[in-house]
Amino acid sequence: MTTKEFYREYIKIVIPLMFQGLVTTLVAMVDNLMVGQLGDLAIAAVAMSNRILGIVLFTLFGIAAASSVFIAQFYGARDKEMQKEAFRTSLILSSGLVFVSFLVLLLIPETVVHFFVQDIEIERLAVAYIRIMILGFVPYLLTINYGTALKVVGQVRLPLVASLSGVVLNTCLNYVLIFGNFGFSAMGVEGAAIATVFARLLEFGIIYYVVYTTGFDFNTKFKDIFKVDRALFKDVCYKAIPLAVNEIIWAFGQATILKLYGVRGSNVIAALSISDTTTSIFYSIT
Repeated sequence: MTTKEFYREYIKIVIPLMFQGLVTTLVAMVDNLMVGQLGDLAIAAVAMSNRILGIVLFTLFGIAAASSVFIAQFYGARDKEMQKEAFRTSLILSSGLVFVSFLVLLLIPETVVHFFVQDIEIERLAVAYIRIMILGFVPYLLTINYGTALKVVGQVRLPLVASLSGVVLNTCLNYVLIFGNFGFSAMGVEGAAIATVFARLLEFGIIYYVVYTTGFDFNTKFKDIFKVDRALFKDVCYKAIPLAVNEIIWAFGQATILKLYGVRGSNVIAALSISDTTTSIFYSIT
């Protein structure tokens, strides 16, 4: 491969990845713009909820990233069965994390939220938002795992298309459910949560349909999910644990920063959330 051909292939991969990061940031911006019209308390509650949920979601990224190292390795070796086993391992670890997180946030969301914010009204709105958002854990963990696996085998356009579709649906449903347009009741922050859950379902639906009909080597039947070599499982865990812990520390740190700013009032939390979303647009490009 010549240098020119290398850069051509490099651009084909990097550009979709860059735009997907930008699209993901735009989802947060759209939510901020729409929820922000409900007032500082609403945007503060959504911002704090997303920081708490981010601890789970970024940990999922860490697990998927560790597994993707093995998927890429076996993809290069043309070993289909080991690709499947590495992918199954990622699904198993991700499912375990989501199961524990779901139970905690379902049973004691007030305790979790109260640790980060002590404003009664923000707590109430945040708990209502989280109780709905946890319903999107399953499609999100599947989207992360399938999307990451697709990227390491060079298929970067499909996750981008799925993300764009999710943004469009999320924006439309936000307009309808948050403000009560087209005959729907105004649901406020709960409407924003419902819109996000449906957007995640759509993203996974698009990715899974294409993966299933195309027949990527790493894809596996869910009935075979526990067919994993023990040695491989240990190797993936060995890589996943440091990455997952790193993501947990970073996400927890971000939530703690918001907690510290929160003592200054809901308007400060809202301002910080908007500022972070704006700067994230530039970070996503790099």
